Amino acid sequence: MKKETLIFNAGIYDLMHRGHLNLLRRMRERSDKLVIVIHDDKSCFEIKDKIPIQDLDHRINNLTIINIPDEIYPAYTADPAMIFAKIIHKYSDEYDLIYMRGDDLVDDFPGKWQLEEHGIKIEYLPYTKGVSSSQIKDSL
Repeated sequence: MKKETLIFNAGIYDLMHRGHLNLLRRMRERSDKLVIVIHDDKSCFEIKDKIPIQDLDHRINNLTIINIPDEIYPAYTADPAMIFAKIIHKYSDEYDLIYMRGDDLVDDFPGKWQLEEHGIKIEYLPYTKGVSSSQIKDSL
């Protein structure tokens, strides 16, 4: 019997915009369950050398309001590998797991090693051109 599909992703999701929504909708369309890992403010700074405009609670609330993810896990370190491991161990018997992200960063990203170590399929979706949180911040 074929398992259902769980897609998971990690991101910052600051200043929710159409690029985020496009990514989330495409992941939702392909999944039976969608799990999002969202970086806290400190880990955002460690990853991008920038503090997010919206704090973690605000960004989680934005994801909750749009009602696309089934579950949201905060990441309190720049490398979300331990959270990935928890998701893998919690769901691998019940679901086929796929990690998806935009194709703006394919060579390496935080936690990629954990996915590779567990043989998790990684898929890259086309990045929405012309919009990013950084562009929005720069225009403020």
